[in-house]
Amino acid sequence: MDGRRPGLGAGPISGGQTGICQSPGLQTSSSAMSTQKAKIKEFRGVTHASDKDARAYLKKCNWDLSVAINEFYQGNQGRGQSSTNSAALAPTLSPLFDQYEDPNDKNLCVADYLVKFLNDIGCDPEGVNALALMWALNASKMGIITREEFVNGFSALGCTTLADMKNAANKTVPSMLANEQEFREFYKWLFDYMKEDEKKRTISKDLALAVWGIVFNESMMPLVKPLSTFIAESETDAFSKDMWMQSYEFMRDTAADLSNFDPAGAWPSLIDEFVESRKGRQ
Repeated sequence: MDGRRPGLGAGPISGGQTGICQSPGLQTSSSAMSTQKAKIKEFRGVTHASDKDARAYLKKCNWDLSVAINEFYQGNQGRGQSSTNSAALAPTLSPLFDQYEDPNDKNLCVADYLVKFLNDIGCDPEGVNALALMWALNASKMGIITREEFVNGFSALGCTTLADMKNAANKTVPSMLANEQEFREFYKWLFDYMKEDEKKRTISKDLALAVWGIVFNESMMPLVKPLSTFIAESETDAFSKDMWMQSYEFMRDTAADLSNFDPAGAWPSLIDEFVESRKGRQ
């Protein structure tokens, strides 16, 4: 994996489901009880929470498993967990990092060593789950994890073993991104993560479109393929952060037939040109 390849999970993350925690309705049937027990078991398997906490979060979120897991990590073990826990887990996590450290810089995990780590935890280096895991670890540069990011990030996720990390990469983090707000934060983070130089204000068009191909699919964003084709054929050679974010909002909110597009909106000129071109073909 070279440093500029966007993949680090195959298959897109669905970022359009937003849950609102509510007081649960009364459920008394045996089938409902069985379903609740299954959800408690799965919740505990993902979060390592107690039975009591699992039940409390699921009740609070009306037994919506995805929303409850997201609520748990936002409130307890999310990405901003305190450094106290990181310090406590460092003696366990740092030796794990040693297995994947770069011989030339023991504080970095890069290239083939990063690919090996991702393969060892069952995470496709070229797919969306790998990118989502880098986001959860708050990694700052594409294709690199620092020792500090590894220790702090996995401490925040409550991981101390490769088995825990496999669970985080393939269940916990994707569950977090089922929430629209979390997905938007992930998508926003991607822009800075992809920059070759932190001082640059843009990312290359080719890299931006490649990442779209990883994190979106047509069922999630029906306009992603035609918009990608239009931009690829345009004279534009880079994305600003404004273009990156507004393109997402355009694809998320606009119908495939453009019937609800608001021409009075403050869209980037490239979006207006795309709409004009597409409507001309209808």
